[in-house]
Amino acid sequence: MEVPLWKREGGGKRRIELRVTDENPDSRRHLPAFERRDSLRYRVSLARVRSRSDRAMFEYPASAWSNANENSTLTLNHTTEGLVVSSDPRKLSYCLRYGPLRAPERGIYRFELTYALLQGAIIFQALNGAGDAWLPASESSHHDSTSRFLEVIVELRENEMFWLMISNRRDCDGVSRFVVQRLEGSRDPGGVFLRPMGPSHLEAFPTTTRGRRSRWRESLSAFADRATGAIAASLGERIRYRIVRAAPEFKSIEQALRASDQQLRELAPLRDLSDFNTFLRDHRPDSLHVNACGDFQLMAREHWDELRAYPEFETFSMNIDGLFSDIAAAAGIQERVLDMPIYHVEHEVGSGWSPEGEALLRRRITERGVTWLDATTVYIWAAYMRWLGRPMIFNAANCGFAHATLTEETIANGLTHADKSNWIRPHRVFERFHGYEGWAEPGFERGFYGVNIRDWVFTGESKGLIDRRFLRIEHPPMDDEYFEWIALLTAIAHAAGRFCFAEIGAGWGRWMASAAALCRQNALDFALIGVEPEPSHFEWMKMVMRDNDIDPDEHEMLCAAAAAESGALMLAGSDQSATQYGHRAIDEQMHAEWRKLPDLTFRPVASVSLDDLFAKHERIDLVDMDVQGAEHDIVAAGIDVLNSKVRMLHVGTHSREAEAGLPSVLERHGWLNAFSFPSRSQTVTPFGRIRFDDGVQTWVSPRWPELHRALVDGVRPTSKSPVRNRRERR
Repeated sequence: MEVPLWKREGGGKRRIELRVTDENPDSRRHLPAFERRDSLRYRVSLARVRSRSDRAMFEYPASAWSNANENSTLTLNHTTEGLVVSSDPRKLSYCLRYGPLRAPERGIYRFELTYALLQGAIIFQALNGAGDAWLPASESSHHDSTSRFLEVIVELRENEMFWLMISNRRDCDGVSRFVVQRLEGSRDPGGVFLRPMGPSHLEAFPTTTRGRRSRWRESLSAFADRATGAIAASLGERIRYRIVRAAPEFKSIEQALRASDQQLRELAPLRDLSDFNTFLRDHRPDSLHVNACGDFQLMAREHWDELRAYPEFETFSMNIDGLFSDIAAAAGIQERVLDMPIYHVEHEVGSGWSPEGEALLRRRITERGVTWLDATTVYIWAAYMRWLGRPMIFNAANCGFAHATLTEETIANGLTHADKSNWIRPHRVFERFHGYEGWAEPGFERGFYGVNIRDWVFTGESKGLIDRRFLRIEHPPMDDEYFEWIALLTAIAHAAGRFCFAEIGAGWGRWMASAAALCRQNALDFALIGVEPEPSHFEWMKMVMRDNDIDPDEHEMLCAAAAAESGALMLAGSDQSATQYGHRAIDEQMHAEWRKLPDLTFRPVASVSLDDLFAKHERIDLVDMDVQGAEHDIVAAGIDVLNSKVRMLHVGTHSREAEAGLPSVLERHGWLNAFSFPSRSQTVTPFGRIRFDDGVQTWVSPRWPELHRALVDGVRPTSKSPVRNRRERR
């Protein structure tokens, strides 16, 4: 149905109401089994509002209407109300035609018939000029309090002939009576009529060749029916039986009957469920809001305790909240719907449930051997609770650790201290940054400060994080990486204009991604330099950059090994790149000795010196170096460029030789040491006793003493954990 909304003065809103005028008493049978309830009788499949064309319409003269079938019993009379028509009783028979018409140009033509319906129904269509095919057209209808309207919109070629037809739209034989009041079109009738418009009279529809053929076929068919009946009457019953059995139509019917019998036999066991279906229908649960209801449920605490909270099943958490609503209703708690808009943030496809992602979600949890609570099961349980008149309580009385005595310990950044007088406080620089609070998407976890990390990067295997999760992540713990965090945060806190960071031996780029996240906290622009020789790790590094909205092409990423000189080296290490790091670049002199070590692979890689690496940069705020034993050679060869361009240097050390050699080079050039702790040791630090696998040395250029003060003065030691500083000890 289409409702015309005519323009009115003052504009204003219009309200369209769909009202029921009749109902089907057997409507329950047409609804799904679990949607049958007394209050549901109708479902609206589609309701839409479209704008009506505002183009001017031309009125067409009534004189061009003619009888579409001269041999029919159709009658028509001119009155002051319009053309009164009584159709032929045959269903779908022609009534009137209008034309002939011709399209003066290619385009869309719209015609609207205004009429009053007295009995039956009619249809308004466009017929081609030969009268043997309907033209493809859009047909619609609407009505107001006095008239009805039929609209035809048809696309026509230039000079294409056509007729406008009115037919009896009875589904079975019967007369339709109607009054044609007006015909309008989107084109001027003077340019559409094929012949000049004559006097006001009705002409008979000329008999076409197609009409004569149709009547001849009808007469021949009637004669054949009479002849067949006479022949059949003259044959015996047994012969007629054999003739019928031999007919292909009989065989088709017999085959269909056998198939139907087979289906009935297969469905026979369902008879046992008829009583169960009656039970579910008679004890249908209350109509509650159970769609994503757990995101919005509020409940008095005493009720929550009495019902023992959400059922704790070892399944995927689907429909648990809806089940709890049914449990509360069975306990006599009435649902109250708040009169306010509440919005649910849609899940990502394949994460939480969504219409588009249900199939993907089911497949993912099924592959992991996880089950979930189906809505059908919830419905059955709710029906039983309604029948029982009391709720089903699934959790034991001790759910939620109700009977457990939990001891409390105060945890400070991973270190437990019984003696509160020796409480260790974090470095002051952490006060200038905040942790992460936000979402982790399916398949990802969040590192410190919100770094987006795929859940397989750390271990080489997915952790199965299929949900979207809200996380709160505090500052890093006080472990062997704590001083690397201090160096990074201090360098960013004291950067001006733009922060330039070089990660040498970058792996998958963890510290570069962290630097970007911290710079964004301070609205600080940044430039990244990443050097990694292992090809798989290098590709992961670029992937992690993109996962954190960093375009690798806008920064300097090199698949190479840092070395004393640019050129080529051999990369030695495990071929299990998914789980193994610590690859070492070696030269030809070391190659023969390293060949003796088991389980190593060797591949040629490019090498780059610090001079070449930093050639395009005026200043590097922080260099973070983890090069598996080559640190002394690289620093010694690049000391000049370090002196001229680098503000702070943090080095992970891997041997006693490097830990002694680095100070001999850097102190000779005036560099200031802030932190120095040996590898493979348990060492007392300003932040407690820490186990170091790799050693730690943090150095500051003598041109930036304020950075050294920020590193050292940020330490707030206790009496039992003095600052260990090489220059102060000396």
